[in-house]
Amino acid sequence: MEDENRRKNQDYLYFTSEEYIDKIAKQNLGLINPGEEVIILSPEVLSETGGGLTDESESDFNDKFTNKSNSEQWWEFFFG
Repeated sequence: MEDENRRKNQDYLYFTSEEYIDKIAKQNLGLINPGEEVIILSPEVLSETGGGLTDESESDFNDKFTNKSNSEQWWEFFFG
């Protein structure tokens, strides 16, 4: 029970932190802080070949990146 209370307290501190609030505002509300720029990558940039997408690679792209949150798409782009 003590471990559970400690974990819940840590979760509370995390979810009320400025970093978390900023992260959620950026993901869900499109917040842009002063000095930041938004980068939007086209499917061609995300293609493994670097060239234009074929119908097959476009469907692979759609399967891989649609229906995912912004952070999940970035994770997949860099580590997937």
